[in-house]
Amino acid sequence: MGIALLVTSRLGMVPMDTLHLAVAHTLGWTLGSGILLCQAVLLGTFIPLRLRPGLGTVFGLVVPAVTADAVLAALPPLTNIVARLIFFAAGGIIFSAGVATYLAADLGPLPRDGLMLVLAGDRSATGRSGRRLALVRIGIDVVFVGTATAILGPADAVRTGIAAPGTAVLALASGPLIALALRYVTRLRGVGRPGSPPRRHRPPMTLARHVQRLAYIGFQHGQGSQALQVHFVQAYIRILAENDVPHVPQTREELAARAARLQPPSGHLNVEDDQLVRAQFTFWAYNTWDVVAAVYHDKPSLLPNRAILDERAANVGGTADMTSFTDAEMTALAEAFATYHSTPAAQLSASQVIDLHLVPALIEVELGFQGTSDRWPQRPRTDGGDVHESRLLTHCHTALERHRQGRARVTDQIYHRMCHRLDALTAAPPANDPLASRYEELIAAYNRNHPGERAPRLHVPLAEFAATATSGGGR
Repeated sequence: MGIALLVTSRLGMVPMDTLHLAVAHTLGWTLGSGILLCQAVLLGTFIPLRLRPGLGTVFGLVVPAVTADAVLAALPPLTNIVARLIFFAAGGIIFSAGVATYLAADLGPLPRDGLMLVLAGDRSATGRSGRRLALVRIGIDVVFVGTATAILGPADAVRTGIAAPGTAVLALASGPLIALALRYVTRLRGVGRPGSPPRRHRPPMTLARHVQRLAYIGFQHGQGSQALQVHFVQAYIRILAENDVPHVPQTREELAARAARLQPPSGHLNVEDDQLVRAQFTFWAYNTWDVVAAVYHDKPSLLPNRAILDERAANVGGTADMTSFTDAEMTALAEAFATYHSTPAAQLSASQVIDLHLVPALIEVELGFQGTSDRWPQRPRTDGGDVHESRLLTHCHTALERHRQGRARVTDQIYHRMCHRLDALTAAPPANDPLASRYEELIAAYNRNHPGERAPRLHVPLAEFAATATSGGGR
């Protein structure tokens, strides 16, 4: 149907069909007959390509040819340019979606599409090699158009629509459209190669990849407080250990080299000193490495003390004149690490780390951004956003959304547990729990800065998570 709509539009056609049409015009046949002949000849490529034809190959040879002829016979000629443009756009989309759908059924490809899959290294049509598949398809389409033009000659190629501008558009667009459609079609439950999970169920991340991610998100969730960053990284790594994410070999220097190329997250205060940025990220790559070693080997002695932190800062190019390496900052950081130096602290679960250390530290940092601190009375940001935003509330909503989608990450598990702890705080009389009082102060400070949108809490009630799907996939 897509083929017929494109031919009727006379604005261009699928590049492969330019060859079909050129052969049909040369032999005085219908378009469908040209499709059958060309595809039958190309079927011979299955032998060197080691492709196995199937029902999809047979139906793919016959059904498009018969359907294209039938629809072309039923469609009236078009003269209105708007109608032709609509037919052209609809034809290109329908064709690309149709190719992706029949390939995802995994019942055997047409010769032209089998060639595309082989060259893209995606024989099973999983949709995972989208960029490579799109580029391969573009190359194949250019060859088809050139061959068709050579068969008919430039004048007849223009007259028949083979050399129309729309054909050039489709030569560049159909590959990416097929790749995009294939990516989404193969996500449907029950679709795709038997035994291979849909794309959404990707293999769990390795510990090495998690640590690489932590080099960035630890900085992001630390919100400018290195003490808070210590507790966040501790909780994150303990969740990995509790979920038996294996400790795979990785060099510390490789991690540090990757971290040195990172930049502060969007909306963060612009740091003009590139040396400070590199030093900060590299410094924390080493710190994160130590946390992994201490947790996985159950040796709190592997965590850095003040002397090691000072030496490490100097080695990465940090100086006391830099905001991240002042004496006050390094003292607070060393104290946060000292929290986990004892054997009892090393045996805390991830949930206990979150309850006892991460939540209190986060409340204090969030209070600072609401104007209760001399350092950051508001968020230092350059994107024009809310300078009194609660990142706690934002991350809790993100965790809820990902739980609903069944794709919760480790960070979402952390904020899910925070919501559990904060629910308990709101239920406790403030007089009996100093932390509950501080949380009430944070809510009141936030509401003072947002009088038009009064918030009863700065977390998502745990009850909202209860009916949602959760994912422990290690991501």
